[in-house]
Amino acid sequence: MLKRGNLKYFGADDATDIPGEPKTWNNKVPTAIICQNLSVMMDCLTYCGWANAYSLYSRYTSDYLGDPAIGSKLYSAITGINRTHDEMIDAMNPVVNLERCIHVREGRRRKHDTYNDTIFKLKSWQWTSKEEFHKVMDQYYTIRGWDSETGIPKRSTLEKQGLEKIADELENKYGVSVPA
Repeated sequence: MLKRGNLKYFGADDATDIPGEPKTWNNKVPTAIICQNLSVMMDCLTYCGWANAYSLYSRYTSDYLGDPAIGSKLYSAITGINRTHDEMIDAMNPVVNLERCIHVREGRRRKHDTYNDTIFKLKSWQWTSKEEFHKVMDQYYTIRGWDSETGIPKRSTLEKQGLEKIADELENKYGVSVPA
């Protein structure tokens, strides 16, 4: 079921860990971004993935797979504006970036986006290292359009998503150097 779900939802059969198979970072970053955007969409549309809106898993379907497009269907039904699942996932990127800018304004940087050394010593984490985790975070920042050194969203990313005023405010009002 996990491999079918991974293919259906993320386009790769190793997008999430499969029990009994070696853990890997392959295809995890795009999957994490999709899942993060799904979570933001659930918050924006105020539907609950636990109670009734089963986006990834459902005990009520014969294949136990949910409907990841439930958010776009809900949005379209309420607003009358038809949006595909991919359009809705993409529409969450400015929301994620706005939230990141709020965190940046409050002092959050890349150095805060990690785990303490104790986590990497746990038996359940021995399949990866702190160095490998940081390489994966580089991939995450690159895909998100954030500076890999600081974790601050790049001005070009913010402008592309209609958040130019946010970039200006970070620089002019809060003294944050927003990378190009």
